[in-house]
Amino acid sequence: MTEPETRIKERVQKLRRTNDEIAKIAFMPRSLSDVTNLFREAKHCTGMEYILIAMGPFGLPSRVLAPVLGSLITFASAEETTRNAQNSLGQLDPVTLNEIYHIRSISEKTSIYGVTGNPLAATSSPLIHNKGYLKQKIDAVYLPIKAETIEESLAFAEETGIKGLSVTFPFKESVLPWLDQISAQTGEIGACNTILRHENVWHGYNTDAPGFSRALQEFLGKETLSGMKVSIIGAGGAGRAVANAVKELGAKACVFNRTTDKARELAHKYNFKWASLDAASRPMLESWSDIIIQTTNVGMSPDTDGDPLDFYSFSGREAVYDIIYHPEKTKMLKRAEKAGCRICNGYSMLKNQAWLQYKLFTGEEYED
Repeated sequence: MTEPETRIKERVQKLRRTNDEIAKIAFMPRSLSDVTNLFREAKHCTGMEYILIAMGPFGLPSRVLAPVLGSLITFASAEETTRNAQNSLGQLDPVTLNEIYHIRSISEKTSIYGVTGNPLAATSSPLIHNKGYLKQKIDAVYLPIKAETIEESLAFAEETGIKGLSVTFPFKESVLPWLDQISAQTGEIGACNTILRHENVWHGYNTDAPGFSRALQEFLGKETLSGMKVSIIGAGGAGRAVANAVKELGAKACVFNRTTDKARELAHKYNFKWASLDAASRPMLESWSDIIIQTTNVGMSPDTDGDPLDFYSFSGREAVYDIIYHPEKTKMLKRAEKAGCRICNGYSMLKNQAWLQYKLFTGEEYED
């Protein structure tokens, strides 16, 4: 069906004309809310055998969590069909289902975690977290949960019993009003990338800042950035975490953003400079270019043609860090590398912050 199905129990009963028949319902959800309703309705289908599938990117959780949904089977497709993560049916191949999500071991007792945001096609978080669960024999699964609003993500989490979520673009700031408690660092940064539910209370944390701080130290081979002048590109949730880390490491910085009000607000918090993100600010960028840190999603897969600094010519003296890791080298990083700059993508930040999230979720140190 190309339209959402909301009356799941009623439809299952109509399809099962005898007790020997298995009802199958597959539909295309318009949003994550339709998938939440599927899990809610399935709880009322006790005593009946059925196969339930929500298709498309929003429906991926119904495929991975088929055992939790009570669905008798799930479906997979050939790898060449699913290689593009944005395929319209949201299909997964058998290797992914078994080796990344370990679907055969998922049960109603399995702890569920995930990453929520939009887009999620390029996320490597499930690879990192699920690898850790398998190695330490933890009965848990971690999956991508695409949503249009953070409200939808939280509603799905509460319906399915999700214990914790990684929060990515564009929800790192909008999630804050929905949390019951936040860490001191999260409040200072004004952005949250990790939420944990305990006894129906949502707790918020930020592992981006310490994760980035460690990644930057490793990239530069320095423990402190004292005396260095840094350009921070972007003033969103990730930019806020980066600004906090840069301040803690002792550097001075200038925040560049297309919306200058956001640049000004973030800069004032740490006594940084600020400027618009356009060609008029080229001289400012040149004077704050010991390190250039790109924190927006411009250039991220699948829209890899974007370059937030297309107006700037690298001299080769800059150290350039882009928090994007898919593609491995953005258009901006390729230009910087060609000019002779030291470059680094965001995988090191992803890995570091994910390990900290893993400790929050499981209480265990991550084993690489």
